[in-house]
Amino acid sequence: MAKYPFLPQAKQHIAKLELDYKTIVDLPHVRKRAKQRMYASFELAMRLSLEPSSDFETEILSYPLAILYATGTGDRHLIERYALFEAVQINRYLG
Repeated sequence: MAKYPFLPQAKQHIAKLELDYKTIVDLPHVRKRAKQRMYASFELAMRLSLEPSSDFETEILSYPLAILYATGTGDRHLIERYALFEAVQINRYLG
């Protein structure tokens, strides 16, 4: 699930944790990982975020937070770049 945090099972897992976005945002390790995902999107060859962390909950919680970061900027280019990064990352896992 950590490699594919967009799957319905990841969403269900988050729902079972009963965490709202405020709580998720207040978790430093999740914030850090979400930022790593965003930074990695600037350099697609960068390996900073290509391998999921060993903590699968951090991975699945950081995914929606990184999406919020990207969309919160309102910058279409950044949003597209982040989406491309996640797609490339998933293709690597499937590769």
